[in-house]
Amino acid sequence: MSGDKSDIESRISTSTDEGKDKDFKPLTVDKATELLFRYGPNTIVTEKRIPWYMILLQALLHPFNILLAIIAISSFVADEISTTIIISIMIVASTSLRFYQELKSEGAVSGLLKLITKSVTVLRSSKADQLPKEITIPSEELVPGDWIILRPGELVPADGIVMSSKVFFVAQSALTGEALPVGKYEIDKENETELDIVNRKLSDSIKAKRMSMHRKMSRVQRFFRVIFGLKLSLESQLDKHGFELKEDLSLPDHVFMGSQVITGMATIRITRTGHYSLFGRMAEALSKAQPVNNFQQGVKRLSWMFFLVMALMLPPVFLLQYLLVGASWKQAFIFSLSVAVGLTPEMLPMIVNANLSKGSVEMTKNLCIVKKLDAIINLGAVDVLCTDKTGTLTKSVVHLECHLSPYLDTSFLPLQLGFLNSYFQSFLQNPLDSAITAYYDLLKEAQIIDSDSAESAKSGKSKDKEQDQTLFISDAPALVSRFSRIDELPFDFTRRRTSVLIADHQSGNEMKKFLVCKGAFEETIRVCNKIVSRSSSGSIFDDVFPNDSNTVPIIPDEFEALKVKNNALTESGQRLLGVAYKSMPSNTKTTVSTDESDMVFVGFLCFTDPPKESTRTAIEELTKRNIEIKVLTGDSPNICGSICKEIRLPVKAIVTGDELIKAEEAGELARVVEGATIFAKLTPLQKSLVVQTLKKNDHVVGFLGDGINDAPALKEADVGISVDNGVDICRESADVILLAKDLSVVADGILIGRKTYVNTIKYIAMAVSSNFGNVFSVLFASMWLPYEPMRSKHLLTQNLLYDFSQIGIPFDSVDDDLLLVPHKWKTKSILWFMVFMGPWSTIFDLSTFCFMYFYYDIKDSSNVNKVKLFQTTWFTVGLLTQTLIVHMIRTAKVPLFQSRASWVLTCMTGFVMLVGLAVPYIPWINDIFEFYQPLPWEVYYFLAVVLFAYCVAANIAKCLYVKIFKEWF
Repeated sequence: MSGDKSDIESRISTSTDEGKDKDFKPLTVDKATELLFRYGPNTIVTEKRIPWYMILLQALLHPFNILLAIIAISSFVADEISTTIIISIMIVASTSLRFYQELKSEGAVSGLLKLITKSVTVLRSSKADQLPKEITIPSEELVPGDWIILRPGELVPADGIVMSSKVFFVAQSALTGEALPVGKYEIDKENETELDIVNRKLSDSIKAKRMSMHRKMSRVQRFFRVIFGLKLSLESQLDKHGFELKEDLSLPDHVFMGSQVITGMATIRITRTGHYSLFGRMAEALSKAQPVNNFQQGVKRLSWMFFLVMALMLPPVFLLQYLLVGASWKQAFIFSLSVAVGLTPEMLPMIVNANLSKGSVEMTKNLCIVKKLDAIINLGAVDVLCTDKTGTLTKSVVHLECHLSPYLDTSFLPLQLGFLNSYFQSFLQNPLDSAITAYYDLLKEAQIIDSDSAESAKSGKSKDKEQDQTLFISDAPALVSRFSRIDELPFDFTRRRTSVLIADHQSGNEMKKFLVCKGAFEETIRVCNKIVSRSSSGSIFDDVFPNDSNTVPIIPDEFEALKVKNNALTESGQRLLGVAYKSMPSNTKTTVSTDESDMVFVGFLCFTDPPKESTRTAIEELTKRNIEIKVLTGDSPNICGSICKEIRLPVKAIVTGDELIKAEEAGELARVVEGATIFAKLTPLQKSLVVQTLKKNDHVVGFLGDGINDAPALKEADVGISVDNGVDICRESADVILLAKDLSVVADGILIGRKTYVNTIKYIAMAVSSNFGNVFSVLFASMWLPYEPMRSKHLLTQNLLYDFSQIGIPFDSVDDDLLLVPHKWKTKSILWFMVFMGPWSTIFDLSTFCFMYFYYDIKDSSNVNKVKLFQTTWFTVGLLTQTLIVHMIRTAKVPLFQSRASWVLTCMTGFVMLVGLAVPYIPWINDIFEFYQPLPWEVYYFLAVVLFAYCVAANIAKCLYVKIFKEWF
C-alpha cells in the first residue's frame, strides 16, 4: 500500500529534526538488496535437525547397552542362547524407549515461528534523491536500516529503534512474561554531547563486529578451546552466555521481534534481523540439544562403573578357573562370563522403567503429566525450584487493592473519579482500567466506621463518634448515565496521564463540566495546586465532585509529604495511579494539554496482583522438604519483594538483570546467584543463565514457567515444568506438564519423585552390593577350592530369581525421613555403598565354604555327589541371604519393627525364598541343574543360624555406614 505523500514527508522530517541523527534515512531498493545479501533473510534459522538414524545410533551406543551387548555376544559364543536372547531383548527395549523420547524433543523450536509476522509495511525509495514510498514486503526481506510502519495488532518483525511515535504501546509478554503493555517512544537526543554520539556509534559498531566474528568462529574451534582450557574470546562467550544479556527490554526507544502492537503508530528503524535479533538468539538457544540431566549422567556413570568392574573381574576369574581348578578354557570362560552376568544388574532397565511408570501414573492422578519418564526422578532430586511470579505465586489478575485519600484513609472519591476516567476514555484500555471498572461494577454499597461521620462533613450535622455509618454510592449504570464524554487527552509519554472531559447532566441548565485526570503520581501531582481537605476526604458527595469548600491549597510541605507516601506505597509492592479533577467552564467543548493545571488531587488507586490462597501452604511444604525457592521475573524488585513477604517466602537478597550482568563481568556470578532469592527485570536468557549457574553450583534445578520468555530456562533446567494452558513452545520444552498452575501441585509431584528415586536406588544398591559380594566369594572360592563352587547355570538362575524378588520394589513404601530431603544421584555414593556393604555377604559365604569344606569334608572333586552337595547348599544359602538382604537394605531402620515393606514386596521376596528351598526337590528342574537332594537337616540348621546372624550383621553395618557417610540413600 502507498502512504499519503504529505504523511510520509511529515514522518521523515519528524524523525530527522534537530536532535535526531541525520545519518539515518530510509533505504533505497538497491541498498536494501545489498544488505539482504550481506545479512541474509529475516528468518529464524534453527540448528539443523539431527537425522532420525543418528538419534537411533546415539540411543544404541549407550554405555549400559554396550555392556549388555558384550555379555550377549560372549554368551552366544559360549552357546548360552537363552542368556543371549534375554539380554538382546533388554537392549532393544531400552534403545527403543530412548529413541522415542529423543525424537519427540526435536520439535521444540517450531512454536516460536508462530510469532513471526509474514509481511510488513516499509519505507523505501527507488533512488537516493526520491521521496520514499510505503510498500508492503515479506518480512523475510527486511534488512538492518529499513524504516517500517507499525500499527495496532501487528507483530514487531525485527529489533529496532523508535524514530517517531504516537501513543505507541506494545505487549512484550513474549519476552518478559508481564501482561501490562509497555510504552515506546523516541528519545530526545537534543542534549546529547558530541562525545556521547561518538561513543554510541562506536558501541553499535563494536556490537555488530563482535556478533559477526562470533558467527565466523566454527563449533570445532570453540570445542577445542574448551577442551584444552584456552581462554574463550568475547565473541565465543557471547555464544555461551547470550549476547542479549546486555539487552535492556525496558529501554523506551527499543522494540524487539515478537512483541505485539497494542495501540498507536510508530516509525521504526530496524537494527537487527533474523538470528541477530534477541528473539532469533533465543530460538537458537532452544534449538540446541537438551543438556544431559542429573539422572542421565548418573546412569551413564553407573554403566561405565559396571563395565570397569566387569573388565577387572573377568580375567582373574578366568585364569583362576583355568590354571588352579583345571577347567578347560571353554568351561573357565563360561564360568567367568557367568560371574560377569552376576555382577551386572541386567534388570536395571526394567526395574527403573517400572518405577518410573508407576510414578507417572501417580503424578497423573496428581494433575501432572510426565513427558519424559526420567524427569520423575530428577523432580525428586530438585533442591532449588526456580519459578516465575505472575500466575504461579500470584493470580495473574491485576486487582484494585484499595482507594485512598491523600491522607491514606479509605476514600471513595478517587474510586468514583477513576472509574469515570476509565469508562469514558476511548483510546487505550489497559488492565488497570479493567481492574477499576470491574471493581466498581461489583460495588453496591460501602460501610465505614469513622470517628468523624462523613455525613457530618457533608451536611454539618453531628453524630456520635462510635456510630456506624453506611454510605451508599451510585452503582455503575447510574453513575455513567449521569455523565457524558465531550473530549479527552490520551496518554502520552511526556505527560504520562489520561484526562477526560465530561459533562454532568444533572447539574441544571448550566451543565457543569469537569476534567478528570488519572496517571502516574509524579505527573499528576505536578499539575495540582489543591487537595481535597482531610474532613471531606472520606465523604461521598451528592454531586460526585467536591465543591471549593471541600478543598485546600497544597503547601510545599504537603507536596513532600505526598511524595513520601507515594514512595512508601510503591516500595510495599503496589502499582499506584494518582487521581485529580478540575472544574471547567460550562461552554468548554474541547480540551488541550494546557488545561491540565490548577487541578485538585483527590487520592490514590492502588493495584496488586494478589497471591494465590494455596501459595503460602505450598511454600511451607516445599521449605519443609528442604527445597529452596528462587523467583525469576521480569517484574520490578519492589512488587516481587512485596509478594514474597506476603506469602512468607524468606528473601536473602534481590538481584536485578543489570546487577546480574555486572556480577558476570566481575566473575562473581556463582556467588551472587547462590545468595539471592529474587531475580527481577530479567530477559529470557538471563533466566536461563541463572538456571545454568545454579547447576554449576551443584544444584539440581527445577524451573516452572509458561511464557515464551521462560522457554530457554525450561530447556536448561534439570526438570522443566510448564502448564497445560501455557504456550506451545513451553509445553514442547518442558519435562512435566501441570494441569493446574499451582505450587502445591509441584510440591506433591516432588514428593512422588522422591519416592520413585528412593525405590529406584534401592534396587541399584541391593544389586551392586549383593553382586559385588558374590564376585569376591567366587574369587576366594576359585583360589581355594579345587572345583567349581557353583555351576554357571546355578549362578545365572540365582541371579534371575534374586532379580525377580525385587519386582515389587516399585510398590514399596518409603520412610518419611527419606522424603524430607532431596536425593541427588551420586555415583560415588553408590560405589562406596557397594564397597562397604558388599563384602559382608562374602563373610557368610566364606562361613558356608568352611562349613561344607570341613564338616562334610568336601576337599576335592573326586566325590561328585559331595561337590553337588556343596553347590546346592551354596545356591540355597546364597539365594536366601541375598533375598533377605532386600528387607535389610530397603530402610536405614530396623526392619519389621521400625519400618515394614509393602505387602507386594513381602510376597515377592517370600515367594522367591520358598522357590529357593523347593527347587532342589522339583524333579525336572533337578535333572537340568543337577542339584543334590535331599539336603541334610544340618544344612537347614546352619541356614537358620546364617540368616539370623546376617540380619544382625546387616543392621550393624547399616549403623556404621550411616555414621561414617551421614546418609543412607
